[in-house]
Amino acid sequence: METRFLILVVRLMIALLVGIALLAGIAVSIGRTFSGTRLTYESDRTGDFELYAYDAEQGLSYNLTHNPGGDTDAAWSPNGEQLAFVSWRDGERQLFLLTISPPSLIKLGTHKVAPGYHPVWSPDGTQIVFEVERGGSIDLYLVDINAPLVQNVNPRALTDEPTDSRFPAWSPDGIEIAFVSWYTGDAEIFTMHPDGTNVINRTANPGWDINPSYSPDGTRIAFFSVRDGGYREVYVMGRDGSNPRRLSVSSAINSGAFWNPPVWSPDSTSIIYPTTLSTGAYMVFVEVNAGHRARLPYTAVIMAPELWLSSGIVFSARQGDQWNIWQTQGNESRRLLVEGRFPVWWR
Repeated sequence: METRFLILVVRLMIALLVGIALLAGIAVSIGRTFSGTRLTYESDRTGDFELYAYDAEQGLSYNLTHNPGGDTDAAWSPNGEQLAFVSWRDGERQLFLLTISPPSLIKLGTHKVAPGYHPVWSPDGTQIVFEVERGGSIDLYLVDINAPLVQNVNPRALTDEPTDSRFPAWSPDGIEIAFVSWYTGDAEIFTMHPDGTNVINRTANPGWDINPSYSPDGTRIAFFSVRDGGYREVYVMGRDGSNPRRLSVSSAINSGAFWNPPVWSPDSTSIIYPTTLSTGAYMVFVEVNAGHRARLPYTAVIMAPELWLSSGIVFSARQGDQWNIWQTQGNESRRLLVEGRFPVWWR
């Protein structure tokens, strides 16, 4: 019995040392090698999903997770030092935090994370909002990464309804969180304080309203709705729900990747959003004030615009069974990565 116990202890110590060495290697490689514009993406090229860092200028990738359990849904902290992501390495989807330097990896509680959306950081990089499956519904939880992890205290529930609360978006000033809830009978966009108080319905419309997205200047919220005519359209309103205005006009049934909210330009003047018609999936560009619309010249089975950088729009596109990551350059698109999807900006 003692021999078996010692063998087990030795194996655990070896695994721990290997893990520390891998994390240290990540910190050194990224710190010394990755000097250009950085993205993180996910790929199953090794047989299971892993998260990769990518230097767009040098064309270099580095596996960040190195685990046989799937790792997805990445989100970088505002300072670029910590990566929140979802992994089922322990048997079900749970939230993890990878710190680059000094290297560390911890699990942020034991809650079962809902599929299909990434964790969302507070603008000051101290808190994360994420979706949790419990009791047949989905609720929003908040974890303070600088506080001890205590059951029912940190992380803690922000919503507690017998229906879903999903798609959180943190306002750029950190004052409020926008989210979608079905507890009134249809999908509505609400806002609340980061402690879960002061919940206000900002849409109050019988048509579904979903996928809130704050403008970078924090003055407006873009979202999707079917309130006019039953087609999925993109709208914009003041962050307090005032002056809702439709920006798109559809003449056919359309859809889009449900996890993708409208994406704002860095100067808060324009929006890009995905749409899927019988002829394929597209990205549509619209100027918020002028109302000018244009379809980008690229067609796929599924289109997922993710980032709007000064250098162009970065998007995922699936053609057949293959996901690729592309970037627009003027009226053209160039492929950044093969077998990659869902890029996130590493600030």
